[in-house]
Formats: sequence, C-alpha cells, structure tokens
Amino acid sequence: MLYLIGAALVFLSVLKPSNKKLFILISLYIIFVFGFNTSNPDYGAYRLAYMNPYRQVTSIKEPLFLFVCRLFYKLSFGYIWFRLILAIVTVAILQYCIFKLSPYPNMVSVLFVTYPFALCVVQIRSFVSLSIVVMGITYYLEQRDKKKSAVVWLLLFIIIAAMFHYSAIIYCVLCISACRKTSHRLFLLAVITILWGIVIDNAKGIIEIAKKFVDETKINRYVSSPFQGGFFRSISLDLAFYTIFIRLIVVGVCVVYMLSRRDRPTEKAEYKFLDDNNVIFRMLLYTTIVSLALELGVSTTYSRISRLPLILAYILLSRYIYRSNENKAALWLTVFIYTFVYAYISFTTQKTVLMGEEMNQFNGVFRAIFENNLVLKYVRG
Repeated sequence: MLYLIGAALVFLSVLKPSNKKLFILISLYIIFVFGFNTSNPDYGAYRLAYMNPYRQVTSIKEPLFLFVCRLFYKLSFGYIWFRLILAIVTVAILQYCIFKLSPYPNMVSVLFVTYPFALCVVQIRSFVSLSIVVMGITYYLEQRDKKKSAVVWLLLFIIIAAMFHYSAIIYCVLCISACRKTSHRLFLLAVITILWGIVIDNAKGIIEIAKKFVDETKINRYVSSPFQGGFFRSISLDLAFYTIFIRLIVVGVCVVYMLSRRDRPTEKAEYKFLDDNNVIFRMLLYTTIVSLALELGVSTTYSRISRLPLILAYILLSRYIYRSNENKAALWLTVFIYTFVYAYISFTTQKTVLMGEEMNQFNGVFRAIFENNLVLKYVRG
C-alpha cells in the first residue's frame, strides 16, 4: 500500500510541484513511514539504547540524543511513541526548510523519499542532525543580508547537530560559503587543508585521544585501517563506484548550469534568489568534495555525509527548473527517473545486516522500511 501511495504522490507532484495541500500530504506520508516503522538494521540498537538510557549498552554517546531519550523515557513514553514524536519534529523541520528554499517543494520532497529517506529512517541520529543543519542553512540564507552574525548562527546549528551525531561537525565547511570574497574563501580552504594535513600526520595520536570520548567500535567504523596506517596509502573503495559516479554527475549538472547561464535580475527579490543560488551551489560543491574525500580516503561510513549535498542538489535543481523556459513537467520527470536509477543502483549494490543476515540494502533497508509498518500490520489484522 505504501508503494502505491508513494507512486501516486510522485505522479501528482510532477503535475502540481508547488501545491500546498499536496505538500502537507507528502509530509504526513513521510512521518507515517518513519514514525511507525518496526524493522530496519538499526531498529534493535536504537530500541535498546532507549530502553536503557542510563546505561552504556550501545555505541551511542551523543549527549543531546541521549538527553532526549532520557527525557522521554522518564516521561514514560514507549519506544514507538518516542520514535513517532521524533519523526514528527525531524520531518517538520526538514519539510519547513524545503518549503522555504524551493519553489517546487513537492518534487524535492518526493526526490528525498526516493533517496536517501530510507537510509535516514535507519540512521535516526544522522537524520535529526541533517534536519538541524538544513535549518541552519535556511536561517543563514534568510538573515545573511540583515545580520552579520548569521554565519555564527549557522555554526551554532552545526554544533547542535553534532550533539545528535558527531559526524555533523564536518559540515563546518559550510561556513566557507558565508565568505563574500573569493580570497577569503580560498584562505579558509587553505587553513582547513593545513589542519587536515596536521590530522593526517598525527592520525594515530588523535585516534587514541578520541577513544576516551567515543566508543572504539565506532572509531573503527569511521576510521578505516588504511587511514590509521597512513592516509591514502590504500584507498578504501568498499562503496559502490556507481553511486559515487552518479553523484558526481548530479554536481556536474549544477556546475554546467552555473557556468553556462547568465541570469540578469530585474528586481531586488530576483537578485536575492539568484544570489542564494550561488551560495547553495558553493555549499553543495564543498560538502560533495569533503564527503567524497572522506568516503574514498578514510572510511565508507562517511557516505551519510553525502545526504546533505544530495538534498541541496534537489533544492538547487528545483530553483533552476523554476527559471527554465523548457517544459517543467518533462524536466522534473527526467530528474525523478535519474534519482530512481541512482537509488536502485545504490540499494542493490551496497550491503547491510538485518536480523543477523547479510543482504543488499534494497531488501534490508528499502523494503524493510516500506513493508514493516505498525499501523498497516494492525489494519491487516
């Protein structure tokens, strides 16, 4: 049933990409799938962490996430209610930001549902931190011409997101986009490169310090043996090559568009729209470069970082299509088919473990998310 509803929402979104009522329906659909899911690779670990909030029974150590777990547990909420409320808040934040940033929020939403929504449902902390970072980006774009402190707020949002999942701290690279002068951006890039070099040279020592704060099994997941023995001594290519290649094509489309189109704004609002496009494009480019560098050179676990540039790409493409003179429905259908193919390749080539059995992500993640729903199980009897 969820597949049929999803297909109907895709069809309607192509026809009505900015309809508000349809946007609300899509948002409710996302909450329903996320909130009432009862089986996925990480479901047991999160349930165990929630039911034992004061004991270290899993590798979860992020302080804000543990605080939320303890708060709801103390209020006597069952795990399914905790998950549902978390779904409502997280999805509401993300959907609000998509609505604010995209002229065609319905299509951006269904692209997100196609990929990487299922992975976000599995990795709850990453999903929460992703939504918070997107909210920070939205606030920054709205306030950057009014407040000089907008970039500080963006950094604050990123730090808060990192308290739900430590990997979000990598999104600090977004702050480079706040620099209006190219020379300033290049300077920050140079500083980050130097700091990265220091990290590489002192990798083993930094890892030993990190073990005092983060579970060792998690460190081993995020830092592959090639990195511990010397950065890029042996590049880790566990991640399917095709997914990286297709992601680069998405960024390439945005690059070609930015280089080929010379928009001339006629009014202030239009100027801000185009200027925001430039900022979003830089954010997309920087986060893509960083995520690929981490995936290929450090650990494939960092593939979760690529979800932000994907959402930014969807938003940016929607803003490009909005100003295009071509058939918008045809363009959206092309983008959706491309995303669907990308999702299929990604889910069928990457592995996961569900109920102790290794399988591809199509069965272990995608089908597990859309075919295991508490409400639908109840309805079926």
